Amino acid sequence: MHRGAQPMEGLLARLSPRPSMFFRVASCVPGSYRLVPERLRAMCLRYLLRGKLARTRELNFLRCIEETSLREPVGPYKATCIMTHDIETRRGLVRALRLKLVEEKYDISSIWFVPSREFRLDRRILGRLAEGAEVGSHGLRHDGRIMFLSEDRLVERFRESRSHIESLVEKPVRWFRAPLLQHHARMFRALARAGYEYDSSVPTWEPVHPVVGRAYGVNLISPMRVCGVLEVPLTLPQDHQMLHVLGLGPKETVKIWLKVANKLIRMGGIITVLIHPDYEFAGQRGLEWYRILIKGLADIGEFVITLRGA
Repeated sequence: MHRGAQPMEGLLARLSPRPSMFFRVASCVPGSYRLVPERLRAMCLRYLLRGKLARTRELNFLRCIEETSLREPVGPYKATCIMTHDIETRRGLVRALRLKLVEEKYDISSIWFVPSREFRLDRRILGRLAEGAEVGSHGLRHDGRIMFLSEDRLVERFRESRSHIESLVEKPVRWFRAPLLQHHARMFRALARAGYEYDSSVPTWEPVHPVVGRAYGVNLISPMRVCGVLEVPLTLPQDHQMLHVLGLGPKETVKIWLKVANKLIRMGGIITVLIHPDYEFAGQRGLEWYRILIKGLADIGEFVITLRGA
């Protein structure tokens, strides 16, 4: 795939952010970061927004990507919508079936990312989610260690996760998304060695990325091949950032997403959505706004789970 004059070394450097000291310390603490309540974790991220533009809820981040050097000719990806879901807990796995029912009603497919060893995976539920869709790896555990492990150790973990999920869904696992949207050069090389075809761990922009502790994004709006893996960027800010960091509701979030999605398509980008069934959109009120989101996106693009050129 064409990358213009950008050498691979420069690209990998840009895709390898430097973790904050807080993230380094937190990732080394024994046990799961989930010992800290979600509300407190979100409060810490909101604290990092103090006095910054993102706190005004004016998501004008598209200004940052309109002239980016990583903007790619969109080719076969024009007007493409990719619906993805990260499942972080056992509760989220059960609630995922609610989103699945909505998607089946509107005849769309999505990609479900699950951590293979974070909690017990229910074969029946995973099989149900895999019907007409894909189940991808969300790593072995939902932790921050991907940023610090060697390439060989990452290959081992990625292969183990892939193998375990494939044994449950009885389908190939081709997609990967790192917990906390971690990414760096070693990860991309390890994914290729572990046999993955797609990765979707790189955000176009986030108000506060947990790895770096500040606003962050690579400004990529269409897929790009990195070390043999097709990187499919997360072009819309994920639901956790919108709901728990910026403090928006599902209604306001959907309105902003649809506005940004229209702009992305006009710029030649794709629409990649991340919604956690652990959070509000799988709740009773959130499901209605999920339906509105799907209908709105279906009017401007086509939902897919496979990209040509992989």
